[in-house]
Amino acid sequence: MDSRIRHLKGHVVVGVDGSASATHAVRGAAAEAVRRGVPLQVLHAADPAQYASQSGSAAYAAAHELVDAAARQALDVAPWLDVERTVMRATPVGALLDASDDAGVVVIGNRGLGPLSALALGSVGVSLAARSRCPVLVEREAADAATEGRREVVVGVSGAACAPAVELALQEAALRGARLRVVHAWSMPMVSRVGAFSSDGVVTVASMRAHARARLAAIVRNVRDAEPTVVVREDVVRDSAARALIAASRHAELLVLAARQRPPGPGLHVGTVTRAVLHRAQCSVLVVPVARTGPAHRSIDPASLPATP
Repeated sequence: MDSRIRHLKGHVVVGVDGSASATHAVRGAAAEAVRRGVPLQVLHAADPAQYASQSGSAAYAAAHELVDAAARQALDVAPWLDVERTVMRATPVGALLDASDDAGVVVIGNRGLGPLSALALGSVGVSLAARSRCPVLVEREAADAATEGRREVVVGVSGAACAPAVELALQEAALRGARLRVVHAWSMPMVSRVGAFSSDGVVTVASMRAHARARLAAIVRNVRDAEPTVVVREDVVRDSAARALIAASRHAELLVLAARQRPPGPGLHVGTVTRAVLHRAQCSVLVVPVARTGPAHRSIDPASLPATP
């Protein structure tokens, strides 16, 4: 059984389980590793609950064969890629969370094996998005054909805490030779909709739209210098955040999303917008963990960001 690979840092990790979705994730992870110029770690979690009935030196042979097969698929994409093969005796969520301590990004498929594999995103993906210490790339099955020819990265912004996601989206756009579309969705409070078409209502709508545009412009301005050559479009949409981002994903090759992680406890540990987008986006999704009280991305100095209006 392989121990945790401590010598790797900032690399790409891909979780594999033998499913068709994982095979697609391996190809996407290999491409991501090539873009970033870092090694790829192919990781399989040999869940003790599944292997409990086996014993002896051959007990985990199938797990190692699965990882070897996935490594070969990665090398088919990039024969020169440095590929690390790892089998960990742990649950899938536990193994990937452990790997997220040192990884630059963890890549998973949007479906897995098991009775719930028909769902748009399994429990492993949602749990990982809620607790990962690094960004998580959810590779959408069959996204290659659907996104062919698209040269746009989309990032959703709700406030200043999303700045790490904007910065990472800029980097991804630069690596992919794509433009960046920054989407901020806003809506009027229910109490303000009464008389929205009166003269006072029109002024209120215009004021709220102007405030939304100013807030978005300030957030983008603070991180814009990270990739000054990327063409950036700021898009303020009067709609729910989930609907706006899902609609934008139909024209994007990648959707970047800031996930405000919540403390452990009962209930969902990712927000409803994150969950909805993960299930319904029409392209691959890169989830960037940020603290609920502010940014948590390693490359951003929290003191440099403005307070959320």
